[in-house]
Amino acid sequence: MKQLLAALVLLVTLPVAQAKEYKDAILVAVNGKEIRKLITRYDVLERLKKKSASKKEFLDAREALTTEAVIDIVSEEQNLRVTEAELERAVAKVRTQNGLSSTAELILALGQQGSSLTELQQTLREQIKQSKFESLVTRDIEQPTDDDLLALYRSKTNEEGS
Repeated sequence: MKQLLAALVLLVTLPVAQAKEYKDAILVAVNGKEIRKLITRYDVLERLKKKSASKKEFLDAREALTTEAVIDIVSEEQNLRVTEAELERAVAKVRTQNGLSSTAELILALGQQGSSLTELQQTLREQIKQSKFESLVTRDIEQPTDDDLLALYRSKTNEEGS
């Protein structure tokens, strides 16, 4: 499901996002508005936690950083914010899902995994922001009816049978 949403985000943003490569940086424009932050090769390799990468790994990481930049710009333009209440609910959900009864237990468990509450909150903040972005870009997409799907199915099966 997450991959489907990521693909949908890319499909929706591709028409409005363009990337140009300049030596060690990529400049992204969304709806004609340039991103002020450049995505450098260093940023991409830092994302990969490597000093070198295959071309596919590099391109995938660069695409992910570009998508994040697009989400940041659109979120800023549309005033999409993550509230403290939303963040607290998300942290509580993680705590409950892991069978922990208190924030202190969560902090201890995170520490044992080499993480922290701050890192978890940042990850959750990004996930909530991405979810809001996806809702924003998909809100006007009309859902097909059962009749629409049946007609599409029949047209495809007729094409294959011909």
